[in-house]
Amino acid sequence: MGDRRDSALRISQALRDLLAEAGPAQQGMAARLGIGKTDAQALQHLASAGRPIGTVELAHLLGIRSASAASLVDRLEAAGHVRRQAHTSDRRRVTLTVSETAQGAVHAALRPMLTDLATLIERLTEEQAATVADFLDRSLTLLRSHRDPAAGSRPQPVQARSPRIPGAGERTGQEPDHADRDEAG
Repeated sequence: MGDRRDSALRISQALRDLLAEAGPAQQGMAARLGIGKTDAQALQHLASAGRPIGTVELAHLLGIRSASAASLVDRLEAAGHVRRQAHTSDRRRVTLTVSETAQGAVHAALRPMLTDLATLIERLTEEQAATVADFLDRSLTLLRSHRDPAAGSRPQPVQARSPRIPGAGERTGQEPDHADRDEAG
């Protein structure tokens, strides 16, 4: 049973490490492209959408305001990374697509990492590859299910302590006490 628990802990730690490295890796790609991290995230959303999307939808995906997304799109368009096109059925709307130039730049920036990942994957047996793919698919589904704070269980509110008068030599509560704070504090 200990081996199974050790494996579970190794997998959990590896997932945490992988998730922690995603931000710096994305920042590195953005730096190689000469753009900001949010701009790189926007390109990623646009490229992976599989269809043209609008500025408001992009803002929603990035978690930013529509006005900020409009400025971001202006920057990306000026740099030649994004094209605006009239919506196919609603001429009042504009859709966004990643330019061929940006697609090439992103592929060039990602190529070394993708080559290394392909080499790593090639070392797996078919059974191992299927197991890893299934695990990652299920992990992604689980992560997506926890995007919305209302989806998971909410932490219980902290119960207020009843007031008491300190005795001789006890703390008055006026001094800072870092030991009483919880780990998140």
